Amino acid sequence: MPALLVNIEAVRQNAARMKELAMLYGFEWLPVLKQVASDDAFRRIVKKAGISGVGVADVLAGRDPENDVLINIPPARLATEAVKRFRRAAVSSVENLEILEAAAKKAGRVFDVVLMVDAGDGREGIPLDEDPEALLRAWHARKAQNIRIVGVGLTFGCLSGLAPDDDVVGRVLEKLPQWLPYMDVAPGEAPIISMGGTVVWNWLQNDPKRFAMPAPWKLELRMGDPLLVERL
Repeated sequence: MPALLVNIEAVRQNAARMKELAMLYGFEWLPVLKQVASDDAFRRIVKKAGISGVGVADVLAGRDPENDVLINIPPARLATEAVKRFRRAAVSSVENLEILEAAAKKAGRVFDVVLMVDAGDGREGIPLDEDPEALLRAWHARKAQNIRIVGVGLTFGCLSGLAPDDDVVGRVLEKLPQWLPYMDVAPGEAPIISMGGTVVWNWLQNDPKRFAMPAPWKLELRMGDPLLVERL
């Protein structure tokens, strides 16, 4: 029977190293646990390294509603499970928001989301040229009680292979002042710019100044590979 051997000690070292780098550069690392890294052993290692939150792609794999993040847009049929199992998910339409709002209201909790923006990857999110601000304005006017839009998300290097560069990311950063009034964050809480996947690291590390997001935004990196393959 096929087997995959994982060097657990190397994984521990990788997690600790990523924690150090996150503190050094001032970003938040969201370890993405899927496929082989979805085993509970990886959760324990990440938690021991001082990283409470993890990202997972499968709604039914969520187990910690205070810390787990669903990195995908949950299907409507699993909206109730999503708000019960996670602290945050992704959205790309008013319909997504309405479904999650109803599920969160029924569950009696406030649920956070990030608005996915398609900067050219063609995978998920509102195309940047189609004015994501219109959705933010429409939702903000509804004064929803159970959903908070706490940031925006971008995906690079997955199915499309699109890599971040100064131009494509710069177009998003230019929009941040327009989007900020629609972020549902508490006083002193920073809205997030959530970028994934691991290919983002190479782009950022080539110029460390890129880690500094315009105030008051905070950078979150969604990356899974650093746990298994130390390439940073």
